[in-house]
Amino acid sequence: MLRTPLIVFLICIHLFVCVRPCLVDEPKPLEIPIIKTSIEPSRSITPQVIEKRNQTKEEIINGYIKEICLSYNMEPEFVQALVYQESRYDIKAKNQGCVGLMQINTYYHADRAKRLGVTDFYDPYGNILLGVDYLSELFHRYKDPRMVLRVYKGVK
Repeated sequence: MLRTPLIVFLICIHLFVCVRPCLVDEPKPLEIPIIKTSIEPSRSITPQVIEKRNQTKEEIINGYIKEICLSYNMEPEFVQALVYQESRYDIKAKNQGCVGLMQINTYYHADRAKRLGVTDFYDPYGNILLGVDYLSELFHRYKDPRMVLRVYKGVK
C-alpha cells in the first residue's frame, strides 16, 4: 500500500526534474538595443560650455555618464571608475590605437560607432556612449563584472 504513493511520488519528481525543462520554451536570444542618436555639438566640452554650466569638466562628464548609463540600465559608478582608470578624465587620452575617455579602439569599434552615429571618437559624449554600449554587450555575454573588465581591457 505504501509502495504505490511512493512510486507515484518518484514519477512526479522525475517528470518535474527531467521532462518539464524540455517542455518549457527555450529562452529567446538576447536582443541588444540599438540606440540611434546624433551627437549634438552642444555636448562638446569647451571652456565656454564649462563656464556656461558653472561645472568642472569632471562634473559634465559624470553627467554624460549618468545619462547614458540610465538608458543602458548600468551603474554609473562602474563607468566612472573605468573612465578614471582608463584616462583619468583626459578627453584627449590616446594609447596604442585606443582613444578618449574610455579608451575606445577606433579599428575594432568602427561598426559600433557607425551604428550609434558617433563620428568623433574624442567627443566625450560619443566616447562614453561607445564604451557603455560595449560594456552592456559584455555584461549580457559574461554577467561577471571581473570578466567584463578583463575582456574590455583585452586581458586574456
